Amino acid sequence: LRHFRARAARFQTLHPIAFHLPFRGPWICTQADHGPTHQGPWRHAFDFEVVGEEGSKHAREGAAVEDFHCFRLPVLAAAPGTVVKVVADVADNAIGEMNVAQNWGNLVLVHHAPGLYSLYAHLARGSAKVREGQLVAAGEVLGLCGSSGRSPVPHLHFQLQATHRIGAPTLPCTFSDVVRADRLEPTCAPRLGEIVRRVE
Repeated sequence: LRHFRARAARFQTLHPIAFHLPFRGPWICTQADHGPTHQGPWRHAFDFEVVGEEGSKHAREGAAVEDFHCFRLPVLAAAPGTVVKVVADVADNAIGEMNVAQNWGNLVLVHHAPGLYSLYAHLARGSAKVREGQLVAAGEVLGLCGSSGRSPVPHLHFQLQATHRIGAPTLPCTFSDVVRADRLEPTCAPRLGEIVRRVE
């Protein structure tokens, strides 16, 4: 208890487990606390995409999911845990379209501790690299970024939640060891428009 309290006071961590950004390289936060679709019980979720060297999130006109820089990039486990749910058979949407009947699309749900789960949603169809019941290490590839479910453009949706129910209310989240604006932050809750990356 003393160790946990000291760590919480020193590093401002919100949970007894350190969570790291669920991707490699720099990604931009395109929705954060109280974003357009992250309201009420889901206000603590994050959306992430990739911005290319030219400053755009996609190549050419961005008319196809394959044009987006984040499409089919690896999605990583933010912390060690056990996979409790995998959905992998939802089709990716055409740009601008959404599948609200299967809101979360393809996903992986990982259990980390009592009352602590992480959800990775809108993954690419058939891209899941893990199975239910599998133990995963922090940084292990869970699947590939896609545009399934309620996703008009390819992006990664990440949230922490207290139960195994898909779509459960979110928990506040900070990530550990984040490089933001060329500075190493011990803990960080990315804000809208910020480019962040994990320490490799």
